Amino acid sequence: MNKMKYITSILVLGATLMAPTALMASEVKADTTKNVNTTATNEVAIVKEGSQTSTSSAITFKKDEYVRITQSLNKEKIQTFDSQINIMGEARTGTKIEIIVYTGEKMDTPAPTETNSYKVYKVKEVGATKMFSQLIDLSEGTNHVIIKYTYELDDKKGSQSIIIERKTEVEKEKIKTFIADDASGILGKINEPAAKTTPAVVTKE
Repeated sequence: MNKMKYITSILVLGATLMAPTALMASEVKADTTKNVNTTATNEVAIVKEGSQTSTSSAITFKKDEYVRITQSLNKEKIQTFDSQINIMGEARTGTKIEIIVYTGEKMDTPAPTETNSYKVYKVKEVGATKMFSQLIDLSEGTNHVIIKYTYELDDKKGSQSIIIERKTEVEKEKIKTFIADDASGILGKINEPAAKTTPAVVTKE
């Protein structure tokens, strides 16, 4: 039974790592419903034709919070086989964001070198949806991703960083082979005929 649980975990990991990443635009577009301006209480009134007005909670931020990553990339370090990945998050309206990606050793002040595949992505200024999205390229190995932001209304600047480890094609094939071989072994054991047992003979004294 422990063997089955282990193989199931490997299969789930392989499927997760090899799943394609969704491709999205630089900013998530607003819903087609008619939105009334956000009130001071951070609620949005949504008006639909032929229906009564209803309210729903808008995206809100803590006092010193300006940007947050909303998908599984909120971990400090993740692993993937994908050559591209979509950075998705939420930010205050008017926030300016740029994403820096480079490889190799971590740098206190990221800058391009001859070998670190340095790239900068300028994200469109965050609009009323308070959401943003940017597709970035990943090199094989360790990718340092720095999400820098500027919120001029409060004169705030900051950054968040994550590490994305892109596995090589060789490692990908090794995992696929391991999953296939181990699964075949389990299926073989399942299909083996059950061992015959001899019933115990009970003697009367």
